[in-house]
Amino acid sequence: MSDRLKQFERVGAGNMAEVFRGALVGERGTDKPVAIKRLRAGLRDDPAAVDLFVREAKISLSLSHPHIVHALELIHDDHGYALVCEWLQCASLAELRRRFGPLPWPALVYVGHALARALDYLHKRACECGLVHRDVTPANVVLTADGEVKLGDFGVATGDDPTASVRVVTGGTPAFAAPEQLTGGAVDPRTDIFGLGATLKAVVEEIPVPLKDLLDRATAADPGCRFDSALTFDRVWTGTARRLVTGSGADALKHWLDEKGGIPALTARPELDRHLSSILKEALQPPATDATLVATPRPRRSWPVVFAVALLALGGVALWSQVYSAATSAPSPAPPTAMPADFLAAEVAPVAERRFVASETPVRARRPAAPKKTGQLSLNAIPWAAVAVDGRELGNTPLKGIELTEGRHVLKLVHGPQGLRREVVVDIEGGVTQTLVIDLRRGTVDRRVEP
Repeated sequence: MSDRLKQFERVGAGNMAEVFRGALVGERGTDKPVAIKRLRAGLRDDPAAVDLFVREAKISLSLSHPHIVHALELIHDDHGYALVCEWLQCASLAELRRRFGPLPWPALVYVGHALARALDYLHKRACECGLVHRDVTPANVVLTADGEVKLGDFGVATGDDPTASVRVVTGGTPAFAAPEQLTGGAVDPRTDIFGLGATLKAVVEEIPVPLKDLLDRATAADPGCRFDSALTFDRVWTGTARRLVTGSGADALKHWLDEKGGIPALTARPELDRHLSSILKEALQPPATDATLVATPRPRRSWPVVFAVALLALGGVALWSQVYSAATSAPSPAPPTAMPADFLAAEVAPVAERRFVASETPVRARRPAAPKKTGQLSLNAIPWAAVAVDGRELGNTPLKGIELTEGRHVLKLVHGPQGLRREVVVDIEGGVTQTLVIDLRRGTVDRRVEP
């Protein structure tokens, strides 16, 4: 642990990382409360996962906006890299929707305004190349105790950075991802407009028709039918809301939170997964030796069952010993002698046909076909998955150094316990090594290429 960083209890966990409450130590006994984000222990030695984590940290540290979670520092210590962020007494929009029910639409107006402003900053002024968040969802939007709205999680954000060592091929949560994301098409700021509209729709039930029409336009399947920018959406959204209600949307959001008792206190044992609370913990780790495509968690046995199984096992051992002794006492037949295939073929052919015949025309030897070039592929999945390449089962992730011929191959990944499936098409280049990290829940495929 770094001398400058104190780490306390864990307060949250996602697919790739865990979040801890901590403190950043200063001079003369001063410290600052912070949130510490770290890769899960099983991913800290995975170069591709580390590169993705550092990439997200670089993006987060380059941003400064009141409606974006503020990152403070990237630290490396005995436990790997840690992204240190501002500490917020907050809860995600998804968690508040689950606990308190839908937001009243006047409060939703402010949420939409704040997110649109954050996205406008990302698209136009963040870094020099601009960014597309690509994962605007209720789970990635937090509300603070004083009613502020902040956008976070830049793990799949993309921009036109030619120096990036890791390229995120696709990304987004399926229920909130624009159609062009799901089909691997080009993304632009209108992709985030879709995520914004889908997020607002998911946390509200009753909404005036004029606002509903704006959300329908934001989530149009055709990007050309959506708002051309987040700033345009914000102007139309807030202008329409002013004609429907008087007062501040921020006051309406704070009033709703106060009415519900404020931001829920952090639980001592955070949920392992906010979407699948019934999944066994063992399902997140691959079996040590398992070659089947779908792994099934082992059920817990009660004592009577264990006792009965033990009796059956003892009986089976006795029966097996009798069969084994009888088999070993009988003479075993001599093993057949292996022969080359061409020798066996010659023995079957008649003797008269076994002669050499000179050909009248010389037979030109065929030039041997040039061997196909191969490349190497390494795979990791979150959570683990059983992998088949072109129908051939390879076992469970992580998999390293898979040698494939040059060309296009189809990967099928299955995580049986949670019913997650993903099909990915990968192009192999001769002499090139590439690593894929595939998030089965979020639909992301992160690719790193090594010549």
